Amino acid sequence: MEPPVSEPRAPRHISAATAAAQPEDLPFSPESLSQVSDRVAAAVEDWARRSPSGTAFVSHEDPLHGARLSLTSEIPDEFHRDKPTHCSVTTLEGRPGDWSVLEYWEPTQ
Repeated sequence: MEPPVSEPRAPRHISAATAAAQPEDLPFSPESLSQVSDRVAAAVEDWARRSPSGTAFVSHEDPLHGARLSLTSEIPDEFHRDKPTHCSVTTLEGRPGDWSVLEYWEPTQ
C-alpha cells in the first residue's frame, strides 16, 4: 500500500479555537493527521512483511495512535478519544492487512 502523495503545505500557526475546530489539521506539518497516520501505517505494514518475527516502532503519540486506528480499521473520527498515555506501549498482533490490539500497557503515575 503506497502512502498518499500530496503537495506539501507551508507550516503556519493557528489559534487554539481553530485547532479544536479542525483537529485533522497539523499547522506545523506539511501533512494532515490522516496523511501522517497512513504513512506510519504503511511503514508498519512494510516492516511486518520484511520482519515477520516482530518489530518495535517508537514515535510521538499521535502518529502511532493514528497508525493503530488505521491498521485496526477503527474510526479515525474518534482520534482524540481514548488516546494512549505518555510512555505507554500498545502491542499489535497480526499480519499486513489484518491487525488487532493484543495488549496495552501504561506506567502508573
